[in-house]
Amino acid sequence: PITKVGFILQWGYFRASGRFFATDLFRTQDLQYVCDRLEIEWSALVLDAQSYSSQLAGVHQRHILKLLGWQAFGQGRERLLQQIAHLVEQPLMPRKVLHESRAFLVRQQIEVPSYDVFQRLITTAYRLSDGQRMSRLNQV
Repeated sequence: PITKVGFILQWGYFRASGRFFATDLFRTQDLQYVCDRLEIEWSALVLDAQSYSSQLAGVHQRHILKLLGWQAFGQGRERLLQQIAHLVEQPLMPRKVLHESRAFLVRQQIEVPSYDVFQRLITTAYRLSDGQRMSRLNQV
């Protein structure tokens, strides 16, 4: 039962957001709903790292990506980096770069990473862009 519940929760969260979440972030209400639909006694169900391992979750995630025709983030990372570099050159605020980058990934059917991954990539892109501008100014 835990395998079924874990898979369905991952599927639902991915369909809603384009990304996967750790089991400790699964909401109790969602767990109850899935158990009710599957006619599983949810109070006896413990969804933790031992019963639903990260290894099993990874297998489910790869299977969900394949079923939906999406790519894992690692496979689309370079395209995202190019998109962020392009957006950073535009007169956009970092928040807009984040939203546009996320929309790009969804359009390309690439798994959406966590916020901190976006934050690091966008910050790095702004620093590189600023460094290139300063270098060009120094050459003038």
